Amino acid sequence: METVVLRKDIFRKYAFLLFLLISKGLLDLIYCFYISPIFAYMGLIKNVSVDKVIESCILLTALFICTPDMEYKVTHFFLHIQLVVIILPMLSFYSMTDQNRQYMYAVCICHLLQCLMIKCYFTKSSISFPKIPYKLMCKLLVAFILIVILYCLIIYGVPDLTALDFNTVYEIRASVIWRFPLNYFVPWCVKVFIPMGLIIALNNKKYFLFLIIQICLLVFYLLFAHKTFFFIIFFALGIYIVCYYKKLYEALYLVIPAVSVVGVGIYVAIGNIMPLSYLVRRVFILPAQLKFIYYEFFSQNPKYYFSDGQIGRLFGIKSDYKTDIPKTIGIYMKSGASANTGYLGEGYAQAGFWGMILFSITIVIFLKIMEMCSHRAQNIVTISAASYWLYNLNDSALLTSLLTGGGIFLLLLVAFGYKAADEVQLE
Repeated sequence: METVVLRKDIFRKYAFLLFLLISKGLLDLIYCFYISPIFAYMGLIKNVSVDKVIESCILLTALFICTPDMEYKVTHFFLHIQLVVIILPMLSFYSMTDQNRQYMYAVCICHLLQCLMIKCYFTKSSISFPKIPYKLMCKLLVAFILIVILYCLIIYGVPDLTALDFNTVYEIRASVIWRFPLNYFVPWCVKVFIPMGLIIALNNKKYFLFLIIQICLLVFYLLFAHKTFFFIIFFALGIYIVCYYKKLYEALYLVIPAVSVVGVGIYVAIGNIMPLSYLVRRVFILPAQLKFIYYEFFSQNPKYYFSDGQIGRLFGIKSDYKTDIPKTIGIYMKSGASANTGYLGEGYAQAGFWGMILFSITIVIFLKIMEMCSHRAQNIVTISAASYWLYNLNDSALLTSLLTGGGIFLLLLVAFGYKAADEVQLE
């Protein structure tokens, strides 16, 4: 029996590796034949290096083999979502546009370092906190969300249904200025409290509470017209469903082939470029491009050394720049907009390769503490509620994710969250 189980595990692992390499091949082909010809004016040029195509496949295979097994733990999920959503597109862009080898290797080393840290024996422990009863936690979450909504209504007035017309969302966003403390409170609600509340309500079959929180989300959307608000919820609920049926990693490793086929299929069939642009270019290609642009700029210009945030103010570090990092890169790209990148790109901008290593270690320590605070029965809630926060590390700076993005509150909710008796057990 043990031999049969072992064979199934080996077969499953090789099947995931095959899907990973297929995903890489699909991204390469789509970039060459669709993305680059259509979006070359955005800097998405084609300069294929055959050597780097082979090299990138070898690197991807090696990283997959070194990445811990696909257990239902937040640290393991983070490493696999990083491999699929962050590193794989970077390897594709690296080979299709002949990017810098040194930087690509540094990204791979950071991933390997994180794998080593998570596999270390001394991290296999747990931390116990006094648990908040389920009903009290729900009341606290809903109370905070309602207070923030009430404050928004006082500041901005009662919204109409204009935001339901997606053609007007940019006009609404331009007319709304987020003032303190809403620039903190609203992201906390939408990225952490609402997903956590929805998942807890769904997991405990409290469907009326689930409906109330959904209505709160709709109010936030009508006020601020950010389509991402809806995306966050569908993302979290989708992760919860595949976790419930124990198909989390199957869904993760099929995401690139699925969106690639859908995007190209719709474009070829009816000439609609939007799915190809949003599902493939925006989600996978653009973040990879920005990371290499960050390296291109900061390898030739001074680093920030944390001068643009609270750390710089605390230690009196003066910046060589007049704007923050995203705006500096936006000016460099001549786009005029803020060009945000993930925690690895920001780490290089702050302190070069040492900054990348520092941020890689920091995120693992943070997630390991979260995992140590969570019980096995809570994993489905923790992974689902944290899923978008983890995904957003592809586009958001680490310190921003921890503070403005609500990462600290996510950790507190996991640490003090009630362990419900009817939660799904995940092995």
